Amino acid sequence: MYVIARRSAQLCPCCALPCEGKSQTGTLTALQPEGSLTAGWTFIIIMKLLIAALALTIASASASQIAPASKTVVARAPAMKPAPAMGNVLALRGGAMGVSKELFVKVMCASFAFFGANFLLTPAMFATMNFGDSYKSSKEEGFLARLLGTAILASAAANWAAASTDAAYFNCLITTAVTAVLGPYKATQIFECTPMHTLPVVLMPGLLILAALAYF
Repeated sequence: MYVIARRSAQLCPCCALPCEGKSQTGTLTALQPEGSLTAGWTFIIIMKLLIAALALTIASASASQIAPASKTVVARAPAMKPAPAMGNVLALRGGAMGVSKELFVKVMCASFAFFGANFLLTPAMFATMNFGDSYKSSKEEGFLARLLGTAILASAAANWAAASTDAAYFNCLITTAVTAVLGPYKATQIFECTPMHTLPVVLMPGLLILAALAYF
């Protein structure tokens, strides 16, 4: 710059103007865009860095907002499981072949209620239908039969009301198993049974099969 300044002091003999200086000034003018170009590239690099930093900041903020949302979902998931708080109440709605424990309990209660009603209302006729002439009616038999009918109906009603509970299932299962042996099967060994008695003989094993399907 110092040398250029010295040369710019020489005047042109034809126009008395610093021609050389003009050329040097032109040289200076030509040099100025080069500095401006460097500054422009520096500005572009700085802007790119700022944009990248802004993008990283936005991405980080978005991730921090998504993470709590996922945690909230995980925290609420256990609250949607009321089954453990219900104790012995069964959540089963289908065992083997779609047979549920509740279905077994209700079928068993309806079947036993039919027999209980006959014992309570028409004990002598019910016994004659099953055992024919081998059955001998008495006042004692009528008295006990009506008490038995009342107990059967009460038990059937209680189990029906609690049909969705574990206790009702096992109560009906045990009652059916004991009744199958001491009731219809034992009667075939003692009395001369009529074809009508085939109904309870077949019904009890059928109920036990239903209970097994519901269990598994």
